[in-house]
Amino acid sequence: MTSEDRESEIDDYVSYLDLLHDEIFSVVDRAKVRLWVLGFSQGASTVVRWVVRGRVEPDRIVVASGMLPAELDERAAARLTLHGPLTVTFGDDDEFASVERINSEEAKLKQLGIAYEMIRFQGGHTITPALLEQLTRSPRN
Repeated sequence: MTSEDRESEIDDYVSYLDLLHDEIFSVVDRAKVRLWVLGFSQGASTVVRWVVRGRVEPDRIVVASGMLPAELDERAAARLTLHGPLTVTFGDDDEFASVERINSEEAKLKQLGIAYEMIRFQGGHTITPALLEQLTRSPRN
């Protein structure tokens, strides 16, 4: 994404994800499935923006090894919490997630009043099969 036309680019990808969502659920009965949205790394901001700005109403939101978008404010945070529980995950050896950065992210979540579950796992900047299994066993599932 370029800084020049950032808002238009965000609007474009939110619209694309809405269209993709609508296409999938034109052939799949939404009432018969649980919809999780998962954003990994830089995709974490994409997923949060989609939930806040788009039409998706997920049953669960997972932000994996990534950060909330910088522009997330209280109004947007309120919309985010309307849709499923939020889970944030970080690997213990994630080279992009220092303790300070994770603490800062948690402080932002608390400041915005966002209820969340934090899952730490053995691993780096990745999504492991063990993490996916842990997500399925989570009480917020």
